[in-house]
Formats: sequence, structure tokens, C-alpha cells
Amino acid sequence: MDVEIANTSLILVSIGLFFVIIFHVFTKENKYTHVSINQILTHSCEDSFKLKLIKCFKFPKFYGVIVIYTFTRLVFNCLQIYVPTFILSIHTLPKTFITLVPLIIFCSCFLSSLIIKKISKYIGSMSTFYFGAIIIATGNIFILSNNIYKVWNWVIISILTGVGSSTMLILSLAQITSFSDELKKISAFIIGCASFSDKLFNGLVVHVIQNIKSNV
Repeated sequence: MDVEIANTSLILVSIGLFFVIIFHVFTKENKYTHVSINQILTHSCEDSFKLKLIKCFKFPKFYGVIVIYTFTRLVFNCLQIYVPTFILSIHTLPKTFITLVPLIIFCSCFLSSLIIKKISKYIGSMSTFYFGAIIIATGNIFILSNNIYKVWNWVIISILTGVGSSTMLILSLAQITSFSDELKKISAFIIGCASFSDKLFNGLVVHVIQNIKSNV
């Protein structure tokens, strides 16, 4: 059994490494003109940056995109943490499902990412985001069903989870990118705020869940 899990883990890592290589090899970067340090650190640039930074906090959209991204990452991370743990507690399921379920989820993520752009083009990005949220909710309903001990039920859950989470994550990132384009000089700050909020809130939620579990 341990050998089967190890082999499945190697397959997962190999697939991840393969797509990382594809990304770095085939992703094209724009060529930027050389700018001297003196040009970057001019007084006018500093004033412009400060003004844009202050202006950023006045946009309701700034808080909106951060909240959307944070909760999307919360859904995705909690599923990745607790689905394998839940499978471990179900003794009737094969233990290899601990690694097979994440594999199915990530394959579903990849396949759904290929069609999200076309779907959002026809029904809009936010409608597609809500569609992804509905798919995630449907997957959670399957988790609460009486067929939780059956293999086919977990295959459906994995597919729904993969499609729903990737849809929400891609479109939440698109919202951050769209807002960052409006304030290009502080785009790194906006992305940093979203990432900080995501990690802080996710850590707090997982900590609270673990404390509740230990007290039950």
C-alpha cells in the first residue's frame, strides 16, 4: 500500500514539474527598455507613487477584489487540506484515494482552465465566477450525501471540486489583474495585499478549525 501511494505521489510531482517547465519555456515576456536608477528615483515618480497608493485605498474595488481572492483561496486550500484527511477517516475507501483525489482535482482544474475564457466571453466573468461557486457548492452537497463511502461519489466530488475551484481562482486572479492595470505603478502593492490577506485569513481559519476539532 505504501509503495502504491509513493508511486502515485511521484506521478503527481512529475505532472506538476512537467507543466512548470512548459510554463517557463513557452511563456513569452515583454522586452523592457533599460531605465537607470536615477530615472526611477526621481521626486516626481515618488510623489506619483504616493498619490496612487493613497488613491488605491479610496477604491471600493480594491477591497472587493481582495475579499473575492481571499475567500476563493480559502475554499481551494481547505479542500486540499481536509478532503484527504476526511478520506483517511473512511476505512472502506482504498488508501490510494488520498493521492488519487488530488490528482483528479488538478486534472479537472487544468481541463476546465482551457474553456473558462470562452465561457466568460459569452456570459461574463462574474457570471462565470458564480457558476464556479455553484459547482463547488454542488460538490459539497455530494460530500454530505449518503453515498460518501462509495468510490464513484468521490470521483464526482473531485471533478466538481476541480472545475469549480479553478473557475473561481482564475477569475478572481483576473479581477486582481484588471484592477492592477488601472493603477500600474502600484500593481505589485495590490497583488501583495491580496496575497498577504489570503495567507493571513487562511492561516487563522485553519487554526480555528483545528482548535474546534481538538475540543470536540
